[in-house]
Formats: sequence, C-alpha cells, structure tokens
Amino acid sequence: RSAPFFALAAGFLFLAFLTMRSGPHGIPTASVPLTYFQNLGLFFYAFVFYVSRIFLPVRLMARYSSDIAQLPLDLALSIAVFAAACAFIYLVYRHKKEFARFGTAFFILTLMPTLPFHFAGQPYADRYAYLPLAGVLLIISAFLAEILPEKWPARRAGNYAAAALFGVAVLFLGLKAQSLTRVWHDSISLWTHVLKFDPQNAIAYLDRSQAYIDAGQLEKAMMDLDRVEKLDPKNPKVYCNRGVIHFMKAEYDKALDEFNQSLAVSPRFYAGYFNRALVWG
Repeated sequence: RSAPFFALAAGFLFLAFLTMRSGPHGIPTASVPLTYFQNLGLFFYAFVFYVSRIFLPVRLMARYSSDIAQLPLDLALSIAVFAAACAFIYLVYRHKKEFARFGTAFFILTLMPTLPFHFAGQPYADRYAYLPLAGVLLIISAFLAEILPEKWPARRAGNYAAAALFGVAVLFLGLKAQSLTRVWHDSISLWTHVLKFDPQNAIAYLDRSQAYIDAGQLEKAMMDLDRVEKLDPKNPKVYCNRGVIHFMKAEYDKALDEFNQSLAVSPRFYAGYFNRALVWG
C-alpha cells in the first residue's frame, strides 16, 4: 500500500536533482570548496542534525552554515550519534520489522532531496525536517508503545514518572516556542539572532543588510555589506545592495560603479543589469 507514496517521493527526488544548479541564481555554493570527505561528513551530520532536533531543540536558526563539516570533533560526534541511531533502529527492527522498515524508508526518501550531496550553501534547515521526522517518530512510538512494555512491564511509579517527564517536555517546548516569537519579530531580529551564534555567516549579513535598507537604516546596511565583502567577495548581491544604497542617496555615479562591479563578478546577474538601467534612465 505504501509503494505508490515511495514511488512519488522517488520521482520528486529525481526532479530535484535535475533542477539543481549552483551559482547566484541557484543553490549557493560553499565559499571554501569542500573535499570529498568533508562532503561525506556533512552528509552524515545532516542526518544527525535532524534527529537531534527532536530531543534537543537548541541553537535553532533561520540559516545554518556548512562549517561543521570541517571540525573533526563534530564529525566524530555526528558519526557516533549516527551509529547509535542505527543501533536503535536495529533494536526496533528485531521486534517490529514493519515499523522499522517503513519509518526508516519514509525518513530517508522524504529527506533525500534536501541532503547536501554536491553543494553546501545551506546543507540543512529546520523546515526540511517537518515531514521526514514523522518516520523517526513512528519508530520511537513503536519502541515506547510496543517493545518497552513487553520488556519492562509498567508500574504505577513508572507511569507517574513518565507523565511528569512528558509534562516537563511540553513546558520546555512551549517556552522555547514562545521565545522564538521574539526572534521572528522582524527580519532584522531574525538575522541578528543567526549572527549571534554564527558571526561568520555571510548570508545572514547580506539578508540583514536588505532588512536595514527596507527600514531606511542605510548606514547599518552598508556596515553589514562591508562584512559580507570580506567573507564572500564574489557575491554580486553585495555590490548590488551597495548600489541601491547609493541610488537612494542620489549618489548616481557611485551607484553605477557598484552595479558595474556586480556584473564584473557575475555577468549573468540580472539584477545588476536592471538596476544599472534605472540609473541610466
């Protein structure tokens, strides 16, 4: 019965690979090219990242970088957690094969289109896991509802402890969700929160610069763009946003120079042509 759904997932996976392309108009690429083993480490870490967010939803951000793949300790920990997850799935498989098979296949197939195979601009994001984690939760539910009661019969004290633990978890998640409403108050607070945990995130500086431009805070926007240029000098959006700031200040010669620079970095950057036409118009 589940075969049509997996076939549909495989079809969308194939379409995802066909439509993926790198560069300023497609999938962002890493500022420093990753080696084969770093990409493999990033691949493993992506699995661990999503599963760990179920049990420890901390350091949640709007955008994560790929630097984790270059840290040996994090790579070792991700492999260890990956191995522990495989052992847990095998434990469930020995007792409830159908739950382990379906849950694992569902998680992998629905997550595959987002995994970092040959790109690392945004190797993982919380939103990618909304659907796939249903497979992981199915396996965990099978263990708690079917396997655990058979091995360790429930007692009244254990029931009370489980209820208390569940209540604490719900309270923690509720407070966490409430705190994130302040992070998502506006684009400036959103990207400032990302930079709090990842001060070398060029995309966060770039997006915050756009938020500052929209809010009319041009000097702060220019400061963020200066930081982006140091982190990612080949990004044409840096010079394009600078040109927009100069255009808003009626500094048309400077704006034209910036738009020309964006096109020198990326000759196919359409926004540079469009904004340059506005200056000439």
